[in-house]
Amino acid sequence: EEWIYGRGFPEMDFEWSWSEGLIEGTVRQTHDFSGGTVRVFHLPSEIELGFPDRSERFSVELGQRVTTFTFPADVRPEYVRFDPDCFIPKVMSWPSRSAEEWVAIARLSKSPDARRDAALALGPLAGSQKRGEPAREELTGELLALLREDENSWVRADAATALAGVLEGPVGEAL
Repeated sequence: EEWIYGRGFPEMDFEWSWSEGLIEGTVRQTHDFSGGTVRVFHLPSEIELGFPDRSERFSVELGQRVTTFTFPADVRPEYVRFDPDCFIPKVMSWPSRSAEEWVAIARLSKSPDARRDAALALGPLAGSQKRGEPAREELTGELLALLREDENSWVRADAATALAGVLEGPVGEAL
């Protein structure tokens, strides 16, 4: 009902952790509701756990400002994504997502939207490292791999945009 008669769209953040065979996660609806936006959007979604050889999905139901969940995972996943198919119109943030997780998303996710998010996140992460630092070189290499090898033109475009903020001189300017 809030999607038809309500105003606005959800703004959310997502965090997760793994310990002793369990994934624990939290989805927070952080949008301001004082201007008429619905306080809580009620909707079903999925959580995707990404492993090097497979991915697994679990259903979740959002119905509160803060929704927590727990799922079994014998090993720590490379990444965990909320709404992996991007069905929910929203603004999303991942306050604690590491560079390693973004790299895993760039390498392993089948979703072009996820790889686009990864490219746009990796650019500032690479740019924040000092020139010549191994982390900067690794992150830049991941962006170059997306630019050269990804089958999706939007992913390649976002990788080029991200690289423009990292590379210096005429190459960065050309991008």
